[in-house]
Amino acid sequence: MIGKIIQTIIVIAVSTVAFLVIYYSEPKQPSHQKASEASEHLPVSPVKPSSNPPPSSIPSQETAPSVEKPPQHLSQTVTEEHKAPVQHTDIITVPHNPDQPIHVGILGEGQSVEAKNEGFNSTVLRQLFEVFKKRKVDAIFFTGDLVSGALIGKDNESHHSSIDILKEQLDKFSSILTNELGSKIPFFPALGSSEISILKKHSEIFFNHFHLDDGVYFKNHTFAYGVSIGSAFFAVIPSDAYNPEKQGIEAVFDQEMQKWLKDTLEKASKTHKYIFVIGHEPAFPTTSAFVGERILRERDAFWQILGDNGVIAYFASHERLYDRSYRRGEWQVISGGAGAPITEGESGKPFYHALILTIPVESELGAQIDVVDVKGEIIDSLELRRIQFPLYQYHISKRD
Repeated sequence: MIGKIIQTIIVIAVSTVAFLVIYYSEPKQPSHQKASEASEHLPVSPVKPSSNPPPSSIPSQETAPSVEKPPQHLSQTVTEEHKAPVQHTDIITVPHNPDQPIHVGILGEGQSVEAKNEGFNSTVLRQLFEVFKKRKVDAIFFTGDLVSGALIGKDNESHHSSIDILKEQLDKFSSILTNELGSKIPFFPALGSSEISILKKHSEIFFNHFHLDDGVYFKNHTFAYGVSIGSAFFAVIPSDAYNPEKQGIEAVFDQEMQKWLKDTLEKASKTHKYIFVIGHEPAFPTTSAFVGERILRERDAFWQILGDNGVIAYFASHERLYDRSYRRGEWQVISGGAGAPITEGESGKPFYHALILTIPVESELGAQIDVVDVKGEIIDSLELRRIQFPLYQYHISKRD
């Protein structure tokens, strides 16, 4: 009898130990997870829709009032406290058949303060767009001063800044661009001095308008981006900024832009044979000269970056003329003939023109530019090769 009792006690003890071992060895669910799991089994009362619900009173993903957001490249608010550039690694890529040459249209200086209703010379632009259409360009680059922007009138007193004016001018320009060329030819503008003006908001409006979704926004409220077209790469940079101390626009090739340009070109040169830079201010002006140690130091550093990374040519405008020169081992091409009036003090007719840049399929050939007038006639043609001359220049500022 006693033996059976002892045996029963042993069985109970062993069972208890086994139960405790199993219980404490199992992973426990967190209390919040159990509550969540339990809630899945709770009955949910269906919501009976109203027979005529007012859309404004019940916001949904489709009907809620939308808040206008800047595109990806301007996703961060531009303020005085914006100290660091917003970096994006993606480059705008234009699809291209590698078995076909690349044709790119380049022009600049379309703005005209005399065209108060539009802010640009629509007659000349239409003519040049027609030339681009006939030459079947794959893309168009504009080297700045697309519209007059905030500059309305002929004296400082009548010049005023207006966001509405800039928006209206850009809308009219894009309407002409679409009507003349359709929507399939990509358009890439550089920021000119007239688009910056004294309002920091202007550069943001400019790039919002053209839906440029990649690039870097600098703390001086200017913008840069890269474009890849087959074997060709284009870095589009700012070269002007508003100086609050001087209360005016001035030429700058500042360190922040230079760092971006250096990093971008170093990467692009590994995958592209033909490298170009698009800006607004000439690095070597022909109608004036840079004055001051700061701008000369910046310019020389900028030009060195181009040489170190195999850039073939720098395209600019600002001056209302055509000029090509070979300086310190690099080509500079100024094209400012998209409709702006002739430079003050000169007589004769403005030389309205544009460039056709052709990148060949054969890698041993050099890129070529044709200078065409509004009728499509070739006025000058040049293969962009390295030459022995330290300075080689050809200049057209007006037509008689």
